[in-house]
Amino acid sequence: AAEKDYAHLVARGIESHLGRKAELRVRNVYGFECDYRSWDVAKNLREEIDFNPFQTVGKDWMALAMGNKDAMNSMTISWGQCGVLWNKPVFTVYVSSDRFSKKQMDSNKYFTVSAFPDTRKNKAALTYIGSHSQRDEPEKTKNAGFTVDFSELGNPLINEASMVFECKIIYKEEIKRNLLPDDVKPSYDNMGLHTMYVGEIVNVFQKK
Repeated sequence: AAEKDYAHLVARGIESHLGRKAELRVRNVYGFECDYRSWDVAKNLREEIDFNPFQTVGKDWMALAMGNKDAMNSMTISWGQCGVLWNKPVFTVYVSSDRFSKKQMDSNKYFTVSAFPDTRKNKAALTYIGSHSQRDEPEKTKNAGFTVDFSELGNPLINEASMVFECKIIYKEEIKRNLLPDDVKPSYDNMGLHTMYVGEIVNVFQKK
């Protein structure tokens, strides 16, 4: 019942805080809870989350953000995977040891990944945060034209995004050069190795 359902109780709390009605978007995943091995994730969530990782990650690019109100950072990513691992919905990202963001990823338990409408303005902003380091420019996210709020968990949410995945880091490991395909190894001759961060998706924020 709505008066006892956790999602509805949270929505009412948000409404009280905002002073306006909150739009509740909840997907009943009882079938998944009963039998996750046979539950068709793609079929059941396709209408709920409009996300094509090949296009959105590889071609449109996304923004990886980490930190909190006191110190947050963002960077552009064009590598990543979204799927299921260990029976959990996950988003996997990769950060080079050369990046200032690496230290921040390692000092935080969460990260967010944001998708944007494919516009010239957003592409320019993503290019900016991908080519500037917060080490030299503490306000680079703001200077790129992005504005940031923070989730209930305290993680950065870029307002201009059409969709944001909020993820809890459940596994990380640096790529091992000796295990890379031969045609990939030369790409690391002049740069640091990437660390893989597997994040359990704990929230998805989507604009309709």
